Parts: sequence; structure tokens; C-alpha cells
Amino acid sequence: MSEGTPKNNKRNSKPRRSSSGDEEDIIRSISSKSSVLLHPQVTLTCYIPTNSVGAVIGRRGSTILQIQRHAQAVGNNSGPPVRVSIVGHDEDDVPYTYSELDWSSPHWTPVVVRGGPCAALAAGQRLLDIVGELDEVVLDLPLSRQKHASLIGKRGLVLANLSADTSVRIMVPRRDVRHDVVQLEGDLHNVRKCLERVLQLCETKPPPTTLTLAQLPSQTKLRNVSRKTETTIRKKKADTNDNTEMWQLSISGATPEHIASAVQMLERWQEEQPATGESPPRRNNNGGGNNNNAGRGRGRNHRNSNKGGKSNAKNKQPAASESSPTN
Repeated sequence: MSEGTPKNNKRNSKPRRSSSGDEEDIIRSISSKSSVLLHPQVTLTCYIPTNSVGAVIGRRGSTILQIQRHAQAVGNNSGPPVRVSIVGHDEDDVPYTYSELDWSSPHWTPVVVRGGPCAALAAGQRLLDIVGELDEVVLDLPLSRQKHASLIGKRGLVLANLSADTSVRIMVPRRDVRHDVVQLEGDLHNVRKCLERVLQLCETKPPPTTLTLAQLPSQTKLRNVSRKTETTIRKKKADTNDNTEMWQLSISGATPEHIASAVQMLERWQEEQPATGESPPRRNNNGGGNNNNAGRGRGRNHRNSNKGGKSNAKNKQPAASESSPTN
């Protein structure tokens, strides 16, 4: 497995069987979004129990041929051909994968599947149906670096939330690494769901939404809304015929939901503001009113003026003594 993590000798979880219409909906969704990938071929690495290798191969390779034909049919017989390879530790011709194959446990044998996204996942599901259990799988996705930012999100929040929601480890290559392959590692069922979410995030971004406001929120408010909704907000003055000051905010994001959330927060802020022409309420501290606030706001200037006042008093003192009447 990736990063050389040793595999468990035995899985305690019950075998997963293919479920109903939800799985088919996910497959259809993946098929409709697979054009996001750099090229149509992905690599799925599964680990099957070593004592089930014979059942997967079948007599004269008949079972493995059936797996390939079934997977190709799920992919609508389009895209690259499906190839399923069972790789022993003493094999000379080992299929290339971005993570080194793991033979650390004699109880598990790697199987490498190459094909379109839907076909590879269908082959993995057929393997699961035959052997009854799979260890964690690794899916290699060729994804353009220009789309990595949409997957990672600001401060890595999108990537962290996606990994937590689907229970899948997502490995995005660093900038100094030359390949563009993103890897998903986890249970086959969870990897399938995670792949659908990844392709959805990397689809073409929706057009920005323009929101016109009578008052402009502070820069701190705009930053907070942008951070909470994972959007980008740009501001400019709106052109009006009656010379009324209005502001236009251009809100862009990875999904329509993110943009709608930012619009809702800004509209709620606008409703809470006083109407145009009304003076905002002032805060009075300790009953001192506005003088306390004003004095505290210019404290340094106030101290400097006091120093100037003392020097002026010294300069004026002789003049005052000359004008005083003499006894």
C-alpha cells in the first residue's frame, strides 16, 4: 500500500456486497463526470486473500476473462480496454502503479485493474463478490494540477472534510513531485463514493453571482464570509443613474451551494444594518458619552498636545509677569 504501510493479516469486518440503486446512481454520476480526468484510464489496486487466487483466475483463466468482459460492459464498451492482473511477489512483469505493491503479508495478494473509472470499479466489485472480502484498495486518478486547488480548498479544509466524510485517505502530490496522480485509499465502497465527490468538485466551476448592496461590508466581514463559505468575493462600485452610492460584490466558488451560502450571509447582514440616512447607534461607556470615546481614540495626540501646552505656558510666563501691576 502507499507509503509502505503494512497490511493487516485479517480483516474483521464483514464482507461487503454490492447494494442496489444507490451504487448504480453513483456509477452513472461517475460516468457523466469522467471527462474531468486527464485521460480516461485509471488504476485500481485491490488485495484479495491468497487462498482465493485460484477462484479468481478460474479454469484456464475463464473467471478473470468474465470479470474483464463484465467490467467493459459496465463502461458501455467505451474507453480503454479492461485488464485485470494478479501479481505474485515473484512476478517479473509487474504492472506499474504509483504506489509500490505490498507483499508484506502472505495472506494477501495484489490485483491490479486498469480501465475507465466505472469499468475499474465494476471489476473491483466483481472481485469482492467472488472472494467475499477485500483489503483496502488504492485508486490512482490522473487529475490535472489546475484542479488540485479545487480539491484541496482553502487551508486544506475541503480535502480534510471530504476525507472525513467518506473515510478515505486522499493523497495529492506535492508541487515538487512530477506526476499529477491523486490517490484514494480505503474500502472499495467508500472509494467509489469519494471518487464521485472528487469529480464533482473538479468539474467546471459555476459562474460567479453578482450581489448589489446599498452599504459595503467591512473588509473583515468579507474575509469571514469568504472563509466560512469557501468562496472568493470581489467588490466594486455599481454604476447608477441617480448617483446613489451602491456596491457590487462578485461571488465565485467551487459549487453553487458555496455561492448561495455566501449570498445568504451577506443578505442577512444587509437586513441587520440601519436604513440609509440613519445615524448608527453610538456606544456610551460609564455614562461618559461621546467625550470618553473621542478622548480614548486620540490618546497619543492628546498627550502630545499636553506637552505642547506646558512649553507654551513656560514661554508665556515672563510676559504675564511683565504685565502684572507692581506694588
